[in-house]
Amino acid sequence: MGGCDSVRTLHLSVTNNVTTNISTQICQGQNYNGHTTGGTYVDTFASAGGCDSIRILNLTINPVYADTIIHAICQGDTFNGHTIAGFFTDTLQTVGSGCDSIVTLNLTVNALPVVSLSWDSLKAYFVPPFNFSYCLGFEPPIRLTGGMPSGGNYYGQYVANDTLLHIPFNYTGYPNDTIFYSYTDTITGCKAMATNIFALNICEGIAEVSADNSITLYPNPATDQLFIKTENINPQTITIYDVDGRMIFTQPFKPEISISQLSSGVYFIQVQSNEGVGRKRFVKM
Repeated sequence: MGGCDSVRTLHLSVTNNVTTNISTQICQGQNYNGHTTGGTYVDTFASAGGCDSIRILNLTINPVYADTIIHAICQGDTFNGHTIAGFFTDTLQTVGSGCDSIVTLNLTVNALPVVSLSWDSLKAYFVPPFNFSYCLGFEPPIRLTGGMPSGGNYYGQYVANDTLLHIPFNYTGYPNDTIFYSYTDTITGCKAMATNIFALNICEGIAEVSADNSITLYPNPATDQLFIKTENINPQTITIYDVDGRMIFTQPFKPEISISQLSSGVYFIQVQSNEGVGRKRFVKM
Protein backbone atom coordinates (compact mmCIF):
# COMPACT_ATOMS: atom_id res chain seq x y z
CA MET A 1 0.00 0.00 0.00
CA GLY A 2 1.20 3.54 -0.62
CA GLY A 3 3.40 2.13 -3.39
CA CYS A 4 5.74 0.33 -1.05
CA ASP A 5 6.71 -3.31 -1.50
CA SER A 6 5.47 -6.08 0.83
CA VAL A 7 7.69 -9.13 1.01
CA ARG A 8 6.08 -12.62 1.86
CA THR A 9 8.31 -15.51 2.53
CA LEU A 10 6.76 -18.99 1.98
CA HIS A 11 8.34 -21.97 3.61
CA LEU A 12 6.99 -24.99 1.64
CA SER A 13 7.53 -28.61 2.64
CA VAL A 14 6.64 -31.46 0.25
CA THR A 15 5.68 -34.73 1.97
CA ASN A 16 5.86 -37.89 -0.08
CA ASN A 17 2.95 -40.29 -0.23
CA VAL A 18 3.51 -43.39 1.94
CA THR A 19 3.25 -46.74 0.10
CA THR A 20 3.08 -49.96 2.12
CA ASN A 21 3.32 -53.46 0.60
CA ILE A 22 1.81 -56.33 2.58
CA SER A 23 2.02 -59.99 1.55
CA THR A 24 0.11 -62.44 3.70
CA GLN A 25 -1.71 -65.78 3.64
CA ILE A 26 -4.95 -66.92 5.18
CA CYS A 27 -6.81 -70.21 5.19
CA GLN A 28 -9.88 -70.85 3.11
CA GLY A 29 -12.94 -69.51 4.94
CA GLN A 30 -11.02 -66.81 6.81
CA ASN A 31 -10.83 -63.10 5.92
CA TYR A 32 -8.16 -60.42 6.05
CA ASN A 33 -9.42 -56.83 6.34
CA GLY A 34 -12.67 -57.95 4.75
CA HIS A 35 -11.01 -59.85 1.90
CA THR A 36 -11.84 -63.58 1.51
CA THR A 37 -10.37 -64.29 -1.92
CA GLY A 38 -6.81 -64.23 -3.08
CA GLY A 39 -5.48 -61.30 -5.15
CA THR A 40 -3.83 -57.86 -5.05
CA TYR A 41 -5.75 -55.07 -3.34
CA VAL A 42 -4.78 -51.35 -3.33
CA ASP A 43 -6.27 -49.17 -0.63
CA THR A 44 -5.68 -45.39 -0.25
CA PHE A 45 -5.94 -43.69 3.13
CA ALA A 46 -5.47 -40.02 4.19
CA SER A 47 -2.56 -39.61 6.55
CA ALA A 48 -2.43 -37.17 9.44
CA GLY A 49 -0.65 -34.64 7.18
CA GLY A 50 -3.39 -34.83 4.58
CA CYS A 51 -1.32 -36.85 2.10
CA ASP A 52 -2.38 -40.18 0.70
CA SER A 53 -1.12 -43.44 2.19
CA ILE A 54 -1.26 -46.31 -0.27
CA ARG A 55 -1.43 -49.92 0.98
CA ILE A 56 -0.89 -52.75 -1.49
CA LEU A 57 -2.09 -56.11 -0.19
CA ASN A 58 -0.98 -59.33 -1.85
CA LEU A 59 -3.33 -61.95 -0.39
CA THR A 60 -2.95 -65.73 -0.81
CA ILE A 61 -5.71 -68.17 0.16
CA ASN A 62 -4.46 -71.58 1.28
CA PRO A 63 -6.93 -74.44 0.82
CA VAL A 64 -8.48 -76.42 3.64
CA TYR A 65 -8.50 -80.08 2.62
CA ALA A 66 -11.37 -82.43 3.38
CA ASP A 67 -10.82 -86.12 2.73
CA THR A 68 -12.85 -89.27 3.37
CA ILE A 69 -11.17 -92.60 3.95
CA ILE A 70 -13.23 -95.75 3.52
CA HIS A 71 -11.55 -98.71 5.19
CA ALA A 72 -12.43 -102.16 6.50
CA ILE A 73 -10.70 -104.24 9.15
CA CYS A 74 -11.30 -107.64 10.66
CA GLN A 75 -12.70 -108.13 14.13
CA GLY A 76 -9.87 -107.73 16.64
CA ASP A 77 -7.74 -105.53 14.38
CA THR A 78 -7.02 -101.80 14.79
CA PHE A 79 -6.90 -98.94 12.28
CA ASN A 80 -5.56 -95.57 13.47
CA GLY A 81 -6.48 -96.56 17.01
CA HIS A 82 -10.09 -97.47 16.12
CA THR A 83 -11.45 -100.95 16.75
CA ILE A 84 -15.20 -100.47 16.23
CA ALA A 85 -17.18 -99.54 13.13
CA GLY A 86 -18.39 -95.95 12.58
CA PHE A 87 -17.53 -92.51 11.24
CA PHE A 88 -14.58 -90.74 12.86
CA THR A 89 -13.42 -87.16 12.12
CA ASP A 90 -9.87 -86.02 12.72
CA THR A 91 -8.56 -82.45 12.23
CA LEU A 92 -4.97 -82.26 11.09
CA GLN A 93 -2.72 -79.30 10.34
CA THR A 94 -1.39 -79.06 6.80
CA VAL A 95 2.37 -78.81 6.70
CA GLY A 96 3.55 -75.44 5.36
CA SER A 97 0.28 -73.51 5.42
CA GLY A 98 -0.86 -74.29 8.96
CA CYS A 99 -4.43 -74.68 7.73
CA ASP A 100 -6.63 -77.44 9.08
CA SER A 101 -7.28 -80.58 7.05
CA ILE A 102 -10.38 -82.56 7.99
CA VAL A 103 -10.21 -86.32 7.51
CA THR A 104 -13.35 -88.43 7.90
CA LEU A 105 -12.87 -92.15 8.41
CA ASN A 106 -15.68 -94.52 7.41
CA LEU A 107 -14.63 -97.71 9.17
CA THR A 108 -16.22 -101.12 8.72
CA VAL A 109 -15.41 -104.05 11.02
CA ASN A 110 -15.94 -107.43 9.38
CA ALA A 111 -16.75 -110.46 11.50
CA LEU A 112 -14.33 -113.36 11.55
CA PRO A 113 -15.48 -116.51 9.77
CA VAL A 114 -16.85 -119.28 11.96
CA VAL A 115 -14.35 -122.11 11.57
CA SER A 116 -14.56 -125.66 12.89
CA LEU A 117 -12.51 -128.84 12.57
CA SER A 118 -13.89 -132.35 12.93
CA TRP A 119 -12.27 -135.69 12.35
CA ASP A 120 -14.04 -136.66 9.13
CA SER A 121 -10.90 -137.95 7.48
CA LEU A 122 -9.14 -139.24 10.59
CA LYS A 123 -11.83 -141.26 12.33
CA ALA A 124 -11.36 -144.14 9.91
CA TYR A 125 -7.78 -144.38 11.21
CA PHE A 126 -8.46 -144.13 14.94
CA VAL A 127 -7.69 -147.19 17.00
CA PRO A 128 -10.88 -148.87 18.22
CA PRO A 129 -12.44 -149.11 20.67
CA PHE A 130 -10.80 -145.85 21.81
CA ASN A 131 -12.07 -143.06 19.60
CA PHE A 132 -9.68 -140.21 18.67
CA SER A 133 -6.63 -142.40 19.27
CA TYR A 134 -4.07 -142.74 16.49
CA CYS A 135 -1.47 -145.49 16.22
CA LEU A 136 2.08 -144.09 16.28
CA GLY A 137 4.54 -145.37 13.72
CA PHE A 138 1.97 -147.29 11.69
CA GLU A 139 -0.59 -145.16 9.90
CA PRO A 140 0.14 -144.00 6.33
CA PRO A 141 -0.22 -140.36 5.18
CA ILE A 142 -3.82 -139.19 5.39
CA ARG A 143 -5.42 -136.46 3.28
CA LEU A 144 -7.15 -134.26 5.84
CA THR A 145 -10.77 -133.17 5.60
CA GLY A 146 -13.33 -131.97 8.12
CA GLY A 147 -12.42 -128.28 8.23
CA MET A 148 -15.37 -125.96 7.69
CA PRO A 149 -15.95 -123.83 5.71
CA SER A 150 -14.12 -125.78 3.04
CA GLY A 151 -11.25 -124.22 1.15
CA GLY A 152 -8.88 -123.64 4.08
CA ASN A 153 -5.54 -125.17 4.96
CA TYR A 154 -4.32 -127.60 7.60
CA TYR A 155 -1.21 -127.15 9.72
CA GLY A 156 0.68 -129.16 12.29
CA GLN A 157 4.09 -130.56 13.09
CA TYR A 158 3.51 -133.55 10.82
CA VAL A 159 1.17 -131.87 8.33
CA ALA A 160 2.28 -130.86 4.85
CA ASN A 161 0.12 -129.89 1.86
CA ASP A 162 -3.03 -130.60 3.89
CA THR A 163 -1.87 -134.17 4.55
CA LEU A 164 -1.11 -135.77 7.91
CA LEU A 165 2.20 -137.51 7.43
CA HIS A 166 3.44 -140.71 9.02
CA ILE A 167 4.06 -139.95 12.72
CA PRO A 168 7.08 -141.88 14.04
CA PHE A 169 7.29 -143.74 17.34
CA ASN A 170 9.74 -141.18 18.77
CA TYR A 171 7.37 -138.24 18.28
CA THR A 172 8.12 -135.72 21.04
CA GLY A 173 4.51 -134.55 21.27
CA TYR A 174 3.29 -137.89 22.66
CA PRO A 175 0.62 -138.53 24.02
CA ASN A 176 -1.31 -135.88 22.05
CA ASP A 177 -1.06 -134.07 18.74
CA THR A 178 -2.80 -130.94 17.51
CA ILE A 179 -3.97 -130.11 14.01
CA PHE A 180 -4.83 -126.54 13.01
CA TYR A 181 -7.29 -125.54 10.31
CA SER A 182 -7.08 -121.99 8.95
CA TYR A 183 -9.73 -120.44 6.70
CA THR A 184 -9.70 -117.01 5.03
CA ASP A 185 -12.97 -115.44 3.88
CA THR A 186 -12.55 -114.71 0.17
CA ILE A 187 -14.80 -111.62 0.36
CA THR A 188 -13.61 -109.87 3.52
CA GLY A 189 -10.10 -111.31 3.73
CA CYS A 190 -10.65 -112.10 7.41
CA LYS A 191 -9.02 -115.23 8.79
CA ALA A 192 -9.88 -117.56 11.67
CA MET A 193 -8.48 -120.84 12.90
CA ALA A 194 -9.82 -123.96 14.59
CA THR A 195 -7.82 -126.64 16.37
CA ASN A 196 -8.45 -130.21 17.38
CA ILE A 197 -6.45 -132.61 19.50
CA PHE A 198 -6.26 -136.36 19.13
CA ALA A 199 -4.53 -138.92 21.31
CA LEU A 200 -1.48 -140.83 20.15
CA ASN A 201 -1.38 -144.53 20.96
CA ILE A 202 1.77 -146.63 21.16
CA CYS A 203 -0.44 -149.61 20.23
CA GLU A 204 0.84 -151.76 23.12
CA GLY A 205 4.38 -151.78 21.74
CA ILE A 206 6.20 -153.78 19.12
CA ALA A 207 4.03 -156.89 19.47
CA GLU A 208 0.90 -155.11 18.35
CA VAL A 209 2.55 -153.40 15.39
CA SER A 210 4.07 -156.74 14.36
CA ALA A 211 0.62 -158.29 14.58
CA ASP A 212 -0.74 -155.53 12.35
CA ASN A 213 1.87 -156.35 9.75
CA SER A 214 1.03 -160.08 9.98
CA ILE A 215 -2.58 -159.62 8.83
CA THR A 216 -3.76 -159.28 5.25
CA LEU A 217 -7.38 -158.61 4.23
CA TYR A 218 -8.81 -159.35 0.79
CA PRO A 219 -10.68 -158.32 -1.18
CA ASN A 220 -10.62 -154.79 0.16
CA PRO A 221 -13.06 -153.18 -0.53
CA ALA A 222 -15.36 -156.18 -0.09
CA THR A 223 -19.06 -156.77 -0.61
CA ASP A 224 -20.15 -160.05 1.06
CA GLN A 225 -17.13 -162.08 2.18
CA LEU A 226 -13.87 -160.92 3.72
CA PHE A 227 -10.84 -163.21 3.83
CA ILE A 228 -8.23 -162.89 6.57
CA LYS A 229 -4.72 -164.19 6.02
CA THR A 230 -2.35 -164.30 8.98
CA GLU A 231 1.36 -165.01 9.19
CA ASN A 232 3.52 -165.87 12.20
CA ILE A 233 0.72 -165.38 14.73
CA ASN A 234 -1.86 -167.67 16.39
CA PRO A 235 -5.19 -165.82 16.00
CA GLN A 236 -7.86 -166.40 18.63
CA THR A 237 -10.75 -163.95 18.12
CA ILE A 238 -12.03 -161.41 15.60
CA THR A 239 -13.81 -158.17 16.53
CA ILE A 240 -15.36 -155.70 14.08
CA TYR A 241 -15.64 -151.98 14.95
CA ASP A 242 -17.18 -149.12 13.00
CA VAL A 243 -15.36 -145.83 12.46
CA ASP A 244 -16.91 -144.37 15.63
CA GLY A 245 -15.35 -147.12 17.74
CA ARG A 246 -18.57 -149.06 18.32
CA MET A 247 -18.17 -152.82 18.42
CA ILE A 248 -20.32 -154.50 15.76
CA PHE A 249 -19.62 -158.10 16.62
CA THR A 250 -16.95 -160.46 17.96
CA GLN A 251 -16.40 -164.15 17.26
CA PRO A 252 -13.73 -166.85 17.30
CA PHE A 253 -11.20 -166.45 14.53
CA LYS A 254 -12.10 -167.73 11.08
CA PRO A 255 -10.15 -167.02 7.91
CA GLU A 256 -13.38 -166.05 6.17
CA ILE A 257 -16.21 -163.96 7.60
CA SER A 258 -19.50 -162.70 6.19
CA ILE A 259 -19.93 -158.93 6.08
CA SER A 260 -23.11 -158.85 3.98
CA GLN A 261 -25.08 -157.59 6.98
CA LEU A 262 -22.88 -154.49 7.38
CA SER A 263 -23.86 -151.12 5.97
CA SER A 264 -21.54 -149.57 3.41
CA GLY A 265 -18.65 -147.73 5.01
CA VAL A 266 -15.26 -148.04 6.68
CA TYR A 267 -14.66 -150.61 9.43
CA PHE A 268 -11.86 -151.98 11.59
CA ILE A 269 -11.15 -155.64 12.11
CA GLN A 270 -9.21 -156.52 15.26
CA VAL A 271 -7.49 -159.88 15.51
CA GLN A 272 -6.51 -161.01 19.00
CA SER A 273 -3.65 -163.50 18.98
CA ASN A 274 -1.19 -164.98 21.43
CA GLU A 275 1.42 -162.62 19.99
CA GLY A 276 -0.57 -159.41 20.32
CA VAL A 277 -3.42 -157.45 18.83
CA GLY A 278 -3.53 -156.63 15.13
CA ARG A 279 -5.86 -154.13 13.52
CA LYS A 280 -6.70 -153.48 9.88
CA ARG A 281 -9.18 -151.30 8.07
CA PHE A 282 -11.51 -152.48 5.37
CA VAL A 283 -14.25 -150.93 3.26
CA LYS A 284 -17.69 -152.53 2.91
CA MET A 285 -19.16 -151.72 -0.47
